[in-house]
Amino acid sequence: MKYNARSVKTKQAIESAMVKLLTQKDFNAITTTELAKEAGLTRQGFYLHYQDKYDMIQSYQEERFNYLEELLRETDVENFRQALVKIFDFLSQDQLFAALILENGSHEMHVFLRNKLKLFIDERLQQLSTTPMAPIEKVYTSTYLSHAYFGIYQTWVAQGKKESSTDMTDYILSHITINV
Repeated sequence: MKYNARSVKTKQAIESAMVKLLTQKDFNAITTTELAKEAGLTRQGFYLHYQDKYDMIQSYQEERFNYLEELLRETDVENFRQALVKIFDFLSQDQLFAALILENGSHEMHVFLRNKLKLFIDERLQQLSTTPMAPIEKVYTSTYLSHAYFGIYQTWVAQGKKESSTDMTDYILSHITINV
């Protein structure tokens, strides 16, 4: 269908425009008019696809949240390293997702990724630990690790994603460990 291909192309232009604008200013400071203009659209053209920038981000985030959840779900429970590499690969390939985890990005994206990391860590924490953990230790340890990993991902994106996914994963696993 011509409509679908054209719609996909327009949405990609809007996403690219959002990436560019996020390098210049905070998400909350970006207007729908700026976004439409940067995408090469009129405001009316933008409104054919989304109600506003929040609708655009909500739609995008839902799609990516589902993808990222599936990516983590498919990762072998025994291979924690593989999951961390997959997240770096995902951030390397998806420019808007990467831009949204930066300081100027979406608070919802920050919370989502930290929560997904925390859940993923919670499910594997006993395997990663050298000794049994009390329930409260698990809570604080998974919170600490999820925030630390998120900070590394965020900094890596902000620094231009120069290191490879495997190098960054090796860094995380060698520097942020569980010593209980």
